[in-house]
Amino acid sequence: MSKKTKKDTPGSGPLVVLAVLAIIVAGGLFYYVKYGPTKQPTSPKDGRPTIGRKVTIPKATAGNEGATFSSETRDIPEGTDAIEASVNGFLESVPAVQPEARLQAVKYEGDNAELEFSSNFNQTYGTDDESIIIKGIMKAVSSNKPNVKTVTFLAGGKPIETLGSIDLEGPQNVHDWLK
Repeated sequence: MSKKTKKDTPGSGPLVVLAVLAIIVAGGLFYYVKYGPTKQPTSPKDGRPTIGRKVTIPKATAGNEGATFSSETRDIPEGTDAIEASVNGFLESVPAVQPEARLQAVKYEGDNAELEFSSNFNQTYGTDDESIIIKGIMKAVSSNKPNVKTVTFLAGGKPIETLGSIDLEGPQNVHDWLK
């Protein structure tokens, strides 16, 4: 039998190195979990990430005394303006509005919001539908951007004069529409 010498017996060095590596890996994992990027929730409709903000979307229900409004909340898609998301959510729920009719952009100038709609939106609606559409849009604006006092309606870069019988030329006072 050969006698083991000090050279043949490993010391505690490899165990120390292994322990240090384990501590570094555990520390890195802890740091990543605590401070690393978080996965954003995604919208069920289009799979785009949401940013955790909610928008209020008006819902109109027709009745004998005219339309009544309720609301729901949804996550806002990343990079989408709150008014844009809210108005488009509202328009989706109005049967008289074509599915392609959408708010495409919102431009803020002071306390005015300039709403640029697709050309499909600029059509003639019945008197009741027209009133419901305008009030719903105003509710979407006031619920999500209370500092906006007036709204200007545009389609194709040109002012919308009317959607039927209501004069929409120039800035429309949000408060007056919601009385």
